[in-house]
Amino acid sequence: MVEKMNKSFLLLFFLLLFYSVSIAQISISGYVYDNTTKEPLEGVSVFFDGTSIGTISNENGFFELTTNKTISTSLVISYIGYKTEIFNSTSGSLGKILLKENTVQLNEIVLTPDTWSREKKLNIFRGEFLGKTTAALNSKIENEDAIRLYYNKEKNTLYAYAEVPIKVVNTYLGYKIAYNLHDFEVNFGDISKKFDSSTWAYMAGTLFFSELNPKRLKKKYLKNREKTYLGSTLHFMRSLSQKKLDEE
Repeated sequence: MVEKMNKSFLLLFFLLLFYSVSIAQISISGYVYDNTTKEPLEGVSVFFDGTSIGTISNENGFFELTTNKTISTSLVISYIGYKTEIFNSTSGSLGKILLKENTVQLNEIVLTPDTWSREKKLNIFRGEFLGKTTAALNSKIENEDAIRLYYNKEKNTLYAYAEVPIKVVNTYLGYKIAYNLHDFEVNFGDISKKFDSSTWAYMAGTLFFSELNPKRLKKKYLKNREKTYLGSTLHFMRSLSQKKLDEE
C-alpha cells in the first residue's frame, strides 16, 4: 500500500481497513528462499497489506494463507534484512519465491552534515507518521531506536529509514501494527524564501495488523473503530463505489 498526503499522514486511515466485506475463500501458498544460498527462510511474514490476515513461513520456507474474505489489497512477503516482495492479490500457489538481501542504506542520501537534533526530527516524524487524530494521540511507536532520521539542509527535507518493521501500539482502536517503511520524506519548502510555508510530505510502505488483546476483543475497541470509520474518507469512498452515498 502506498499513500501520499499533504501535511500529515493519518495512520488512522490504515487502521480502518479491518472493515472487509463479501465472502469468498482465497488460499495462497508458496516457498520462500534466500536468493543467493537457495536455503529456505523460516519466520518470513506473509500478509495482505492493511489487514490482520497473515502467517509466517515454517522451517522449510513453506507458507499457506487461507481466508474467507474477499481481498483487494496486495500480498506482502517481508523478512528482516531482505527486500520486500509484493504480489497482486491472487489465489493458488506462488511456487518458489527468492528474496534478495536489502542493501539500500540511508547513507546513500547523506551528502551534507545533519544540523538538526534527533529529538527535533523524531517529533516531526511522529506527527507525520501517526497523525493528529484521537487514535494517533493514543498510539505509541515501540521501537523508535530502529528509525534512522536525516535532515538535508540544502533540500530542506527530512528523510527516515528503518531496516525492521516499525512497531506501533494503538490503545484507542486496540491494534498492534507492524509497518514496513519503504520511503519517508517531509519537505519544508524553499529555504531561500523566508515566508514560504508550503510543505509536502510523502510516505510509502506496507503494514500488518494484529489484535492488542487477541483473547478478548473489548467492546470499547469495537465502538471506537465504528466511530472512527463512520464519516471517514474510507467510509465515503466505499459508499461511493457501492453506490450507497444517500443511504450511508
